[in-house]
Amino acid sequence: MKQLTELYTAIITSLGLPISDTGNIMMEALDGPSPLLIGGRKVIVPTTETLRAFNADHQMIFHPMSESVVRSQSPMIKKLRMLTMYRLQGAICVLLPELMAIAADSSLHAKLPPAAAEMLRAVPDVDAKTVQTMEDIAGAANGDDKKIISFYLRQGGVINGMTCQRATIVTFPFLKEFDRTDGLIFGVSTRKKDRVAIKALFMMMFPNCEDTDTYSFGSNSSTAPYFHALINAYVKIGKRINEVAKPYRKVLKNDDATVDLDFASDVVDLTKYRDLLPAMSGNDGEIADTGSTAGSRAQIHQQPMAPPPPPMPTQQPQYQQPQPTTYGVLPIPAATMVNAGDQYSNIKPLGATGEAAKVAISATHPARADFNPEVAEWERAVAAANAPPLPFGFNPNAPAMVPMVPMGYPQPVMAMPWLPASAQPQQLQYPQQQYQQYQQPQQFQQPVQPYPQHQQYPQQHPVNYSNQPVNGI
Repeated sequence: MKQLTELYTAIITSLGLPISDTGNIMMEALDGPSPLLIGGRKVIVPTTETLRAFNADHQMIFHPMSESVVRSQSPMIKKLRMLTMYRLQGAICVLLPELMAIAADSSLHAKLPPAAAEMLRAVPDVDAKTVQTMEDIAGAANGDDKKIISFYLRQGGVINGMTCQRATIVTFPFLKEFDRTDGLIFGVSTRKKDRVAIKALFMMMFPNCEDTDTYSFGSNSSTAPYFHALINAYVKIGKRINEVAKPYRKVLKNDDATVDLDFASDVVDLTKYRDLLPAMSGNDGEIADTGSTAGSRAQIHQQPMAPPPPPMPTQQPQYQQPQPTTYGVLPIPAATMVNAGDQYSNIKPLGATGEAAKVAISATHPARADFNPEVAEWERAVAAANAPPLPFGFNPNAPAMVPMVPMGYPQPVMAMPWLPASAQPQQLQYPQQQYQQYQQPQQFQQPVQPYPQHQQYPQQHPVNYSNQPVNGI
């Protein structure tokens, strides 16, 4: 864990944030240093002492390396994005006025190395007024609505031809100020020569900065990809600032004009820091991305749970009589009046040219002066729409626009998305066919006839087929 703690300490120091004796990360304020807060909790450096006394309700461990690759930006990454932008903007706002002052003071030019000639050639015509204007503009840059540089994190994309899982897109909103027509830069009034010199100096510091791929950074790291893309973009811009300031180190008055990047080689590959410290709250990432940056909407799809079984019916379902379905009729477009003489003007005789064509045209059947095909079609469509619908079957004598009624129950009308809402098919109500009440005929009553009395027949004696007497006979 010591290796990870040393890396975090170097990054925090590079951002210009002091660390207290108790491990709290501090921020400079007008009334003195104050603890860095994220969500109301103090951010502390992970050490053996701070982890033993860690209180999750009031503290948050600085551990962006525990970011989850399947989640969106964590609160720690969002705060770190702002801190890196502020530190780089602070260095730019210190370096630009100092370079402009060096260019305006010819007595310092002899002390400069040959590498400094690039800047002197970029801004040859500057004076004390230009230097003061540059200082006012740097003081007006607040990092919110007046930004020199801006970072935003994106999930996926292509940076410099490389497809990446995470990316930090670097833009320079300061360039938009030179497109204004009122002569203001961050609300500061400027002369034309001032604007030319300031833009030339800025373009010398960040050449080709109009292209977002120039200073952006994409990451395919399997460990903390958002953090990997962000911290390496910070290193990329910081190296360029240090490279520009290097020829003027002997005459620079403020050390904040450069960025401390002693840790740069340690963040190229983050694999060696994996699992050195367990994941900490506020660092692993959110389930649903609510970040303010465009293009970073990372949707985390979870396996849906099985739906609960439907409740058992408490009573026997009742049969519902199906309702009759009606059919809609498409709207008929309005008729367009056409000159009767132009009805056949676009019809050319087949194979006829020259005099034969004139003869064929003269032999064409003359059109009726009062005939209009659109009006005729309109009348036919109106007649079809007003034709009474048939409850069953098909009437061959009905107009062609009458819809056929299928046997059985009609089917629902389907929506037609290519029509406006007012022209959607409507349901036509067919009359319910009434049937006469069928009465069961009364049972036929037959008269009850008494059965005839059985006739009395004389008693028959059995035939004796034996020699023995039967009943004494």
